[in-house]
Amino acid sequence: MLGLLKPRPQRARVKIQRNETKEEMKLFLFTILCWSLLLGHSLFANSVVRFSSNVGEIDMELFDTEKPLTVANFLSYVNAGRYNQSFIHRSVPGSVIQGGGFGLSGNAVVSVPTSAAVPNEPGISNQRGTVAMAKLGDNPNSATSQWFINLENNAAILDNQNGGFTVFGRVLGNGMALADRVASLKTQNLGGALNELPLLGENATVSNLVRFQSVSALPARTVVREFDFSSGDQGFTSDFADLPAGYDPEFYNLVADHRNLPAELGVGKGLFISGINHSDDLWMFWKKKLTGLQPNTEYQLVLDIEMASNVAPGLVGVGGAPGESVYVKAGASQAEPLVAPDSEGQLRLTVDKGNQSTSGSAAAVLGNIAKENDTIDRYVLIHRNNRSIQQSATTSADGSLWIFFGTDSGFEGATSLYYTHAAAVLAPKAKPSLTWSTPPAIAFGTALGASQLNATANIAGNLTYTLPAGTVLPVGNHTLSAIFTPTDSGNYTTASANVTVRVTRATPSLTWNAPAAIGYGTALGASQLNATANIAGNFTYTPAVGTVLPVGNHMLNVLFTPTDSENYATASLGVSIQVNTATAVSAPSIGGGAAPAPSGGNPPEKAKKGKGAKKSSASKSASAKSKSTTGSSAKKSGTKKPKKKK
Repeated sequence: MLGLLKPRPQRARVKIQRNETKEEMKLFLFTILCWSLLLGHSLFANSVVRFSSNVGEIDMELFDTEKPLTVANFLSYVNAGRYNQSFIHRSVPGSVIQGGGFGLSGNAVVSVPTSAAVPNEPGISNQRGTVAMAKLGDNPNSATSQWFINLENNAAILDNQNGGFTVFGRVLGNGMALADRVASLKTQNLGGALNELPLLGENATVSNLVRFQSVSALPARTVVREFDFSSGDQGFTSDFADLPAGYDPEFYNLVADHRNLPAELGVGKGLFISGINHSDDLWMFWKKKLTGLQPNTEYQLVLDIEMASNVAPGLVGVGGAPGESVYVKAGASQAEPLVAPDSEGQLRLTVDKGNQSTSGSAAAVLGNIAKENDTIDRYVLIHRNNRSIQQSATTSADGSLWIFFGTDSGFEGATSLYYTHAAAVLAPKAKPSLTWSTPPAIAFGTALGASQLNATANIAGNLTYTLPAGTVLPVGNHTLSAIFTPTDSGNYTTASANVTVRVTRATPSLTWNAPAAIGYGTALGASQLNATANIAGNFTYTPAVGTVLPVGNHMLNVLFTPTDSENYATASLGVSIQVNTATAVSAPSIGGGAAPAPSGGNPPEKAKKGKGAKKSSASKSASAKSKSTTGSSAKKSGTKKPKKKK
């Protein structure tokens, strides 16, 4: 149950006492007629506020120029979020519904925090659909946070009572249908300021309050176009599609005009359209070109449609139900929605509206034409909108946009409808701000990752990169692109950003261990010149293979030229090598002892004496090089001649 409030000493209320005269009613009707004539031809640059509640949305246009102080005061509450979680706390059927005074903190009822009172700014009449500030009795300049919607013409009383109640805005589109629904709810007296509290159910619980989850101002330069068809067609034209190109007009009985409404709807006119579906589908629609919008701009598009239907719910028909199978659609496109034959000789719409229960890229399903809880064969007003769909449209280069609405029928029978009112609220979507610094150059072979793909946005959403993480780019300059999709796609457009990354040639990795020392006279070869690389290519050594280096410490250098010279640079590396003095052959000792064998071989055998004896090649070689008397050296040393084997 709701927590009860102590009665406030004074309450911001609207005191209603009805005593209308015929003259006042005539003045009211004349004012409404003048207003309706203006609606279809005016672009509003005033502020627009959207109330999102548990029973639907209400849009209000504020009179910024006419009532600047009151509008500024109201917007201060909106922008501070003070109306979020507030609720309608008073309902007087046939008079007003009132809000802005109380809200919720959890399940507890609390007062909306108020600022200083705003000076009274009367002057605009309190007619049906207008929004005015509530105030304390006998204090014209006491309005703070509370506001009310006039359900009827209250001009005779409220325009003069307590200094006159300041009208500072009006309800747009189907908003008054929602206000009337709230006014039709039963009320309970919880005491104090909640003595006329409307509830959605029998019990006074939080879930049964008519509460606003959010109240927000739409972006600047939001455009409102309203069309009241009671006085004319407002520039709308009609057409039909989804039927054979050579159809018989009498067979399909297609009619569209501006005519008087049925008697049960009262005095007035509307856009009438009628036809018989003989072709499985029948699209009947009205369209109009809007101008004066921002060029090449994406708008959030809200369309409210008020229409009259005579089709009861739950009926059965050929091809589908007469009510539930006739789908109401609305949309917008840069190009005019025309009708043209397709390859099969069927007349089709030139923009994508979808088919029957399916939406298209240019149009969305708003519902069907079945009445609610009315089974009598009569016309009643029904209301359809696209508010739950978050539909968008982009204007052309000249700032124009076509809007259209109609019915896509699956019921194979006659459908006849009246359109009485339409409203379009076009809020330009804000563009997210993306930040993406140019990344430093990377070497070939480096995969793209968080160091390069690191764009950020000022709102929540998802970033998609055209070159994903893990991509390896060739050498050169490359454009990296990011597309940002906002989480709040209803109020923000997608955005994109680009940066350039330079990919330089990579430096190959060379490995070359310092070789072991060599003796003088050893030529350089594979044991010393054995560098390796991590990629294919050619090695050029300095000094070259076969070089004999002098004794000492020397630098060996290699230049590596990669096979893939586009993506890899040349590389070089050096190591040092020590060349030691070669071991010399020593002369024989005179005093005795065997002479050491010359380097590179065994001691030579002593030559045999006798006929035919020859020196061995080893002996000859040793004799030639050293000119030593090996044999003599052997004799002096006492070496015995080996015995000959028998």
